[in-house]
Amino acid sequence: IKKISDALEPEYPNLEFWTLGYYCTSIAPQGMEFPDNLYLCYCYYPGCNNHSVDGSECDDNSGGTHNKWNDDNIKAWADVADNIHVWYYISQFSFAAAGDPIMKQVYNDLKYFRDIGVKGIFAQNSNDSLGWDDLIAYLTSEMMWNPDMTWEEYEAIAKEFCSFKYGPGGDK
Repeated sequence: IKKISDALEPEYPNLEFWTLGYYCTSIAPQGMEFPDNLYLCYCYYPGCNNHSVDGSECDDNSGGTHNKWNDDNIKAWADVADNIHVWYYISQFSFAAAGDPIMKQVYNDLKYFRDIGVKGIFAQNSNDSLGWDDLIAYLTSEMMWNPDMTWEEYEAIAKEFCSFKYGPGGDK
C-alpha cells in the first residue's frame, strides 16, 4: 500500500490511504516509515476483553489471547506511523451477561488510547450482551468526545442513560 500511496500522492495530494493491522497483519513492518497520507487501523485481536488493553493484566501466559502482545504491536506501529486508529471491540464476548467489567475497561482503554497517540476509534459492538450494548455504546461515544472525563463524570453519564432508558430507579 505504501507503493500505491507513493505513486498516487503527487497527482492526488489530499487522498488518504488506509491499511488494516488485524491478526495476521498486526506486526509492524521493519525499516519502513509511513508517509503522512497513509493511515493504519489496528485491531486488538485476538485480545482479552476482561482486562485493560495496555497489557498490564494479560501476559503471554493467558492462553494465547493476551493484550500484552497487542500492546507491543501497536507501540511498534507507533514507531513507523503517525496516523494510527484503533478497531476496538466494545463487547464482552466471553461473559455476555457481565456488562460492568467492560464498562470499566472502556473507560480505562479509551484513556490509554489517547495517551499513546491514537487518532481515532472504530468501536464495534456485538449486540449480544443481554441489554448492556446500548449503555456501552453510549459510554464509548461519550468517552470519544471527552477522554479526559473523571470516573465520577463517567458514572453519572451511565446513571443518566439508565434513568432515560429504564425510567425511575434506572440509575440505581
